[in-house]
Amino acid sequence: MELSVRHCAVLMLDIAGSVRLHDRIGDAAAERQIRNLLDKIISASREHGGECVKSSGDDVMLVFEHDAVNSAVSTAIASHLLAERLGMELYAGLHAGPVEFRLTIGHPDAVGMTVSIAARLHKLTEGAPGRIFMTEEWISALSPDLKNRAQLFGPRDLKGLGNVNIWTIDWQDASVSTATYMAPSQIITRSFT
Repeated sequence: MELSVRHCAVLMLDIAGSVRLHDRIGDAAAERQIRNLLDKIISASREHGGECVKSSGDDVMLVFEHDAVNSAVSTAIASHLLAERLGMELYAGLHAGPVEFRLTIGHPDAVGMTVSIAARLHKLTEGAPGRIFMTEEWISALSPDLKNRAQLFGPRDLKGLGNVNIWTIDWQDASVSTATYMAPSQIITRSFT
């Protein structure tokens, strides 16, 4: 693999509480559950045009080039939903910009400031998983639906960057909502998907 630089969104995901999981159910069973979730996450990323750069232990680094920020956020949402169904939680952080692809000790790797920022964001609230973090500069790249899920988390001091406004994306499944309409003689309830 030759050294190359591409503009991408980088999504870092890490399974929370994996040490406790190992302690509770044993190494072999925990590794099966972790690998099952990571495989599902990697599959979800491919559905959004993503590529797995590397996965080690209980984390994964994914990159997206086409509609990069929206694809990364959509994958992060899908990943949180997958983890929730399996009784697990995730840390998630994403950032976009130039990414250097190269071999590190003979294995594919991605490095650079974009990767470093995504890594800092994904563990922004260590001990309190369940959020998707991104910097304010990429909120304007979100589709209207995803922008509606974004909430200001607040300014945080990120090593090497200083004070940065951080946003979080609501990943809870809001695909079904119910509306009630009052008619003169009856109440009509409809579900929308």
